[in-house]
Parts: sequence; C-alpha cells; structure tokens
Amino acid sequence: MQARSDISGIGRIIKHLKSLSDIEIRPLAEEMGRIMVEENRRRLLAGLDSDEKPMPPTKRELGIGSSQRRGSGPPLVPRRTASRAIALFRVIRYERSGKGEMRIVCGWDSFDTRKGQSIPDLHARPGPGARYPRRDIKRVGPTAIKRCREAAVVFYVRKVHYGG
Repeated sequence: MQARSDISGIGRIIKHLKSLSDIEIRPLAEEMGRIMVEENRRRLLAGLDSDEKPMPPTKRELGIGSSQRRGSGPPLVPRRTASRAIALFRVIRYERSGKGEMRIVCGWDSFDTRKGQSIPDLHARPGPGARYPRRDIKRVGPTAIKRCREAAVVFYVRKVHYGG
C-alpha cells in the first residue's frame, strides 16, 4: 500500500513564504518596542523582576535604618512612574541584522550612580558586601516575549493573507 499526499497549492505557499523575507518589518519592530516599554512599566509597578518574581525590598525600602526612602512605590520605583527605572526606559535603536531580521535595543539613558555605574547592572549582579539583594530588571520578561510573539503572528498573517 502506498501513501499519497496531495501537495496541490504548494507553489502558492512557497511564493508566500518567499515574500515574507521581503516584508518591511520596521512597523513590527516598533510595535514590539512599544510592548517592551509597556511591559517594563507594568512589571516594575507590580514590584516584579525580569522573571516576573517579586523583588525583595531593601532595609531602606522597608523604612528600616537611617536613610530616607524617597517614595512609597515598589522596590526600585519608589516614585512609581516618575522613578528613573520607568521614566528613562525606552527603545534606544532598531538594528537591521539581516534580511527579514530586526534587533530591538531597549534600555535606560543615564540611569547611573554618581560614579557612573549602571544602576540596573548593579542590582542584577550585586558584588560581595552589597547592601541590597539581587534584583534583575534588565532582561525582557516572559509576558513581553509572549506579547511580542503574538504581535508577530498578527503582523505576518495580515501581510500574507491580506497584503497589508
């Protein structure tokens, strides 16, 4: 007994797949950048790190000790949306990394200590004797990744099926 497959229409599918590599993907990259900025804001206001786990507060954030806390918001965002972890986070640039590929570089401008050290880096990898716990906010979280994947599917379905 032989197995047979009906491959009628495969030419149309191949044509569509080839056309995907020629699509201008900048609008998708911009949508993904917007999602990453939104998700950074949402995650931090909820007091979550890059893994979407609750960030441990410092003694200062708990109001223990001699230093004054500058607001009542969650860890790393005491002044909520006015805090630098939210206010300074943005898409820095879009880099074309190949045909049909785009890299989105997000981060913070001037979110540094007085000595010029990156505050997100310090919290992601506190050194020995650091007075604060590890709180990594630098990576793209799982919800942002999921939303970006969903945006990509919608984008490509529109392009392939509707030419838009």
